[in-house]
Amino acid sequence: MKGGVENKIGKVNVLLQAYISRARVDSFSLTADLSYISQSAGRIFRALFELCLRRGWCSMADTLLAYCIAVERRLWPHASPLRQVNPPTPDDPSAPFGSEVGAKLSSAAG
Repeated sequence: MKGGVENKIGKVNVLLQAYISRARVDSFSLTADLSYISQSAGRIFRALFELCLRRGWCSMADTLLAYCIAVERRLWPHASPLRQVNPPTPDDPSAPFGSEVGAKLSSAAG
């Protein structure tokens, strides 16, 4: 993405990925932004999904439905469903992934 996390679109993209990945965010301003993203993302994806259904765009509707489910469950479509049962804590050293996103967000905030 052009510009990375320096522009608004890049920041929203990274925060949405962090929300779905259950990454820990240390910065207060990013925590507030992440809260806003978490409240709005599900509604936006659901509205886009409904729009695609009404217009008959099947492949885009399928993609948006996958993102709707990912945001609601906070689970990527390719991830194991067992990640929902007992999500790893950010300080857990045995966590296989997710810590990289938290480190990227902390460095982007400062």
